[in-house]
Amino acid sequence: VSQSRYHGNTGTLTSNSLTGLAKTADISINYQNAETLNINLGTGGDTFTINSTHTGQTHLNTNAGADIVTVNSATDTLSVNTGDDADQVTVNATAATTTLNTEAGQDTIRIKSINAVTTVNAGTENDIIDIYDDTNIVNNIAAQLTINGDAGNDTITVNDTGDTTANTGTLTSTTLTGLGMTNGINYQNAETLNINLGTGGDTFTINSTHSGETNLDTGAGADSIRIKI
Repeated sequence: VSQSRYHGNTGTLTSNSLTGLAKTADISINYQNAETLNINLGTGGDTFTINSTHTGQTHLNTNAGADIVTVNSATDTLSVNTGDDADQVTVNATAATTTLNTEAGQDTIRIKSINAVTTVNAGTENDIIDIYDDTNIVNNIAAQLTINGDAGNDTITVNDTGDTTANTGTLTSTTLTGLGMTNGINYQNAETLNINLGTGGDTFTINSTHSGETNLDTGAGADSIRIKI
């Protein structure tokens, strides 16, 4: 499904339908029994919501324009490629392998909850990658999350300030584990890493840091910090 219009449109995808993406009269496509679904948006600032995907591969290419993409669920393999301009991508939940390629532009990526392997390739420019849900915790990072900052001056923020539980966390130059996450976060090519702990009595160990700026805010609570570098 391809769109070549220059104005911004709104579209919604489910496991069996694609709606929206027209200026005057929205389209509605029902689909089934397809192994691969490719959706190519136009060059306007589009708003696209993925509520679910079919059993197969789904590829969303937003192309140019300051696009807004929301992923509410992914049933099977999903890739989102946002193209140029300053895009916003929010992941509320995933249930299958998901890859986000934000490419050029100063993009903002928010990861709230995942239940399957998820990879973020931030591309060029100065990107912001935020990891926390609406209650400011990271417990819903329930699968391996990989962040590749790529080029530009990128900032990763892991915000667990809403967590009142006493957690244990460990940081290395490429990984952040614990804090209620199931598998933790692999990260690379980011210039700034911010880690904000909750209000419980946390135990946090820093075995090593990346080649860049690392900021740890322990917040309230009787915390124990061990630095082994």
